[in-house]
Amino acid sequence: ESGMGRGGIGTGQGPMPPMGGSRSVPSGAGDHGGGPPSPADVSNRSFTVDGEVLPEFQDSTGEPYFEDDAYRYRDHTRTRDQLNRLAGKGGKRGYSNVNASKPGGGFDDGDGIDDECEDDFVGKAKSSRVAWNNFRGGLRDVTTRSSVADEMSALRSESALRTSGGDGGSARSLGGKKKKKKQPQDDKTVEIVEEIAVDDVDRDFDGRHEWWCDDDIDAFYRSWGRTRSKRIKKFSRFCLAAMGIALTIGLLVRHMTKSSDASAADGEGAEAANHPSRFELIKNRILQSGVTDESDLLELREDHPITTTPQYRALHWIVEHDAMGLDPDDPFLLQRYALAAFYYSSSDHASDKALDDRDNGGRDKTNWLTLRGICSWRGVQCHHRPGTSPDDTTFDDNGGVTHLEIPRHKMGGPIVPELFRALTDLRILDLSENELTGTLRTEIGRLAQLENLKLSRNDIEGPLPSELGQLSELQDLDLSENLLRGEIPSELGDLSSLVGLALFDNVLSGTIPDTFGRLSNLEVMYLDSNELTGTIPFFFNFDDLNHLYDLRLRDNHLSGTIGGPHLEIMSKLKLLYLDSNELSGTVPPEVGTLTGLSQLHLFKNSLTGTLPSEVGAMVKLEHFSLNDNALTGTIPKELSALQKVRDLYLYGNKLTGTIPPELGGDATKGVEEFGMAAMADLRLFDNELGGPIPTLLGNLVHLEHLSLENNKLIGTVPTELGNLANLGKMRLDGNKLNGHVPPEVCHLTEQEGGDGTGVLVEFLADCGGDPPELVCDCCTECVEPGSERR
Repeated sequence: ESGMGRGGIGTGQGPMPPMGGSRSVPSGAGDHGGGPPSPADVSNRSFTVDGEVLPEFQDSTGEPYFEDDAYRYRDHTRTRDQLNRLAGKGGKRGYSNVNASKPGGGFDDGDGIDDECEDDFVGKAKSSRVAWNNFRGGLRDVTTRSSVADEMSALRSESALRTSGGDGGSARSLGGKKKKKKQPQDDKTVEIVEEIAVDDVDRDFDGRHEWWCDDDIDAFYRSWGRTRSKRIKKFSRFCLAAMGIALTIGLLVRHMTKSSDASAADGEGAEAANHPSRFELIKNRILQSGVTDESDLLELREDHPITTTPQYRALHWIVEHDAMGLDPDDPFLLQRYALAAFYYSSSDHASDKALDDRDNGGRDKTNWLTLRGICSWRGVQCHHRPGTSPDDTTFDDNGGVTHLEIPRHKMGGPIVPELFRALTDLRILDLSENELTGTLRTEIGRLAQLENLKLSRNDIEGPLPSELGQLSELQDLDLSENLLRGEIPSELGDLSSLVGLALFDNVLSGTIPDTFGRLSNLEVMYLDSNELTGTIPFFFNFDDLNHLYDLRLRDNHLSGTIGGPHLEIMSKLKLLYLDSNELSGTVPPEVGTLTGLSQLHLFKNSLTGTLPSEVGAMVKLEHFSLNDNALTGTIPKELSALQKVRDLYLYGNKLTGTIPPELGGDATKGVEEFGMAAMADLRLFDNELGGPIPTLLGNLVHLEHLSLENNKLIGTVPTELGNLANLGKMRLDGNKLNGHVPPEVCHLTEQEGGDGTGVLVEFLADCGGDPPELVCDCCTECVEPGSERR
């Protein structure tokens, strides 16, 4: 076989090592016939390798047997045992003794191993230098001469081949196998070379040479493995030492860097003290002006729901991102900063961001936190610029903010105090219906020019700050529908310019301050739906409340009487809501002086006595409710003069007598001139009224709801009720009516209304029982006599 075999050697094709071409074959080596050189051809001397004195053998020509090989292995393995194995099979035992008496002149190393084996092993390989060099070159290709074990196996094989048949056998046995790929220097390489050696020896040795010097080779393998393990341990120790050194150096460098940075920072700090940054300049301006507390400019706050405060974020925006880049001393810097703080306070909670509204192209429609001036931001107005119209209050520039109006956007979050501290020229502040939280800060008293404050329909809690009394220009104060608690500060009586006061739907307690009597310009006062107690003091000594036209104190715990002679000074009063309280006493005759009233609500109190006839003087009255009291007596016929009344609620009292026919007008003059012609809702149920149903009620053509149930009415149902073409609900049950319901009345249930059904959709009467007292063929429900139905 002529190709490269396992040993990498074909017939005459193996690569030659560098030493192969320079060495001459020892004279007579090929004539020994496989025996070792004679003692006469060998002289013994030593040489040093890695500090070890090793024997060197030379023939008579001075050619060393294994000097080059020993040095080569020293260069690759650097181990004493491997060199000893190669040079002398036993280290210090070496070929140190020459047994001249041994037959054939062989060597005796005293190791107890077959010396003939050793002689053939060394001598015959030596006598065929060309085959040896070819073998070494091929072996280098396979194992890169990386292992002494490889060379020992190769040497055995070469010796065995020479013994068994000469050069041709060498070429055959070493080249006849398929060449394996080169392996790295590891146990696999040893395994491959060992396989070559052992397989070839097994195949080519005859029985006399089988397993030639096998004990020596096994001993060498064990020695080589131990040496390799030592090398790995040494390498591991070296790596650990290198890592330790690197870590130590890194720590030293870091320490030196920190020291250098600290020194540099000290230098920069000293320089910054002399030349503060833009951030520090603006921050100092804000702090020195008192617009923001220093604690609010910290980047981190444990008591804040987000990582940074709105104030810090606003400062950061002003310094780093505001394209306008205002100078730290700019007169409008603080106002721009305050609005930015308000933006960051609200935008984190907003579900419908009023301050971040974009069109389809992604352009901001609000201008908030853009390079444009604050006077162009949504909801912001400023003083008009000199030389411009007073109405020119929105423009692309900064200016003194006078209006901040952003209602009904559900922004959420607290009202930052910066609005009250920086926007001191505000005239109008309207943030109603925004789900704002927190408390009303005392800094609101700084808005000395404020005219309109609207914070209604939010979730603001806590007490009303007394500093509100410092807003001397305030005309409209609306804090309704919040969670405000505590008493109403008496300082609100100092708001001499106040026109409208709305504090309803809160949890305010205590009494109504007497100082309210000084609110001479007050027109509207809404204190309803709170927890107020005490009496109504203004009816006694509020002589200056001559502009008040809308007073709502309903749904509280107010007690006492309604008043007396002083009511006449409230001649401009148009709406009076005193219902749902704990008022007692009678309805005073002076109520008739309130000729301007359009609504009078006194229901759900504890009023007693009769209804004075003077109520007929309130000719502008449209809604009159006295229900759910304890009134007695009759219904005065003077009520018929209230021609504008649409709703008359007298139910739930103890009224007696008959229903005045005059309520339906005078039979001779007609309803247009006399009677409650505009009546749409008449409710007289749950009283003790008797007599028949007045036929003149048929003149109330605008009537939509007629409730007369649970009284003591007698007689028949008047045919004239069939004229009530707009009547949708009528209850006559709980009385003592009899006869038949007229077909004219039943026709109302058949008359088509706007929705395609009959106009009279609910009609109840005492048509139950057997036999029924009242026969009704068109009632929507028949009630059993004696039963009550609410």
